[in-house]
Amino acid sequence: MYFFHSFVYLFTNGIWWITPAYALVCYAIYLAVILSFMAGTHWGLVLSKELTGAWKTLLWSNLIAVVAWIGVVIPFKVIGLTLVLAGFMLQLWLDYSFRRDGVISNEYFRLRLVMTSCVAATLVLVILRLAEVI
Repeated sequence: MYFFHSFVYLFTNGIWWITPAYALVCYAIYLAVILSFMAGTHWGLVLSKELTGAWKTLLWSNLIAVVAWIGVVIPFKVIGLTLVLAGFMLQLWLDYSFRRDGVISNEYFRLRLVMTSCVAATLVLVILRLAEVI
């Protein structure tokens, strides 16, 4: 019964518990999850195709996921989000090299380019706001 009362209280009194700091943490965690997922697509490429230097692809994939995690857990949010941004840029660079080598399609790369551009734009705005530049 306590759970039900808590649930009703939460939704009848609004979302007062979402502070800007909490929203920032949620945003950073979401980005890290998405970045890790995108890095995991490289494992799929390695498993489905005969890639030269497959071990390098797997290494980069793991590095990107670790960078995303570090970006979330360090207490310096400007540096952390900058690391996450760098992870997205590295992911895009790797996808570009896969497109250049014919491993992924032009359509998939265009999708990655558009989505990464949107993510990068929002990240830059958040980073600049946190750094009190804007």
